[in-house]
Amino acid sequence: MKKLVLFLVLAMVAGGAWAQLAWVGNSYLYNVESDTWFRGSGSDTWGGVAENAFDGWDFGIVASLTLGGQIQTWDIGDDTVATMFYEVFQGETSVTTGDIVLPWNSNTESNSKWENMTGVDVAAGLTAETEYDVAVWFNASRGEVTVWDSNDNNNYVASFETETAPIPEPATMSLLGLGALAMALRRKLSK
Repeated sequence: MKKLVLFLVLAMVAGGAWAQLAWVGNSYLYNVESDTWFRGSGSDTWGGVAENAFDGWDFGIVASLTLGGQIQTWDIGDDTVATMFYEVFQGETSVTTGDIVLPWNSNTESNSKWENMTGVDVAAGLTAETEYDVAVWFNASRGEVTVWDSNDNNNYVASFETETAPIPEPATMSLLGLGALAMALRRKLSK
């Protein structure tokens, strides 16, 4: 009898050690400018909304690239923090990194949905006429437990190119010319 009890206790302890307290399920990315959802790890049948995968997507030439996201977690705890991370690369060189907190949105069956559709412009301040890649991954943390959705450590990677630097319009050029003329006259008259 003692051996059976000992075996059952060991089995419970071993089972508890393998139990994961939380997981990140479906993930989606949102592009604010085009009002379009992209799949991370989520299904393409998600209401027909996220037909395209973010991984491998080319956004083309952009003035700004504002990304938000959504994940589902199994953990419904109030103290869970869901985050979307991003890193922008020019070739192999990391240019900028950041994170976006995903506030709690709703419960879907036994899952919690975390979502941020405001997003962050990941192309802000980047060099014009340059090609970049943006890598995105997610996590959910509760206490000391953190779970990740990172496309098997490859992240979800899309590409884009920043648009051409704007050329000053004629009115601006005229004002600059008038200012330069005024400075030249002032110098000449002060001598």
